[in-house]
Amino acid sequence: KKAKEARERTEKEKEGVRNVLSGRKQRDRVILSAFEALFVKDVSIEELDHHTSVLNKDDYFDVVRERTLSSLCGYPLCGGPLQGDASRGKGQFRISLSQRKIYSNKG
Repeated sequence: KKAKEARERTEKEKEGVRNVLSGRKQRDRVILSAFEALFVKDVSIEELDHHTSVLNKDDYFDVVRERTLSSLCGYPLCGGPLQGDASRGKGQFRISLSQRKIYSNKG
């Protein structure tokens, strides 16, 4: 009797784990779909609202970073390319970690 109860408990636990993993897979698919939609050049405000509702802060940061790496403006509503020095990896400032100082890249 105890062995049967233990097997039933184990089966219930396995089913619970399967449900959690299935939920994670579904969430990952939704996030991937949002990423793909936000990487296109022209994103409407409605699309941005819809897709960002499923993204957390880190996911959205990843979207911005990936757009920037693709030479697009990081803001999904802006369909333009990166402008100026940012597109070449040179910003307005340079940070020296060894000296713990920030320097201006402007003349």
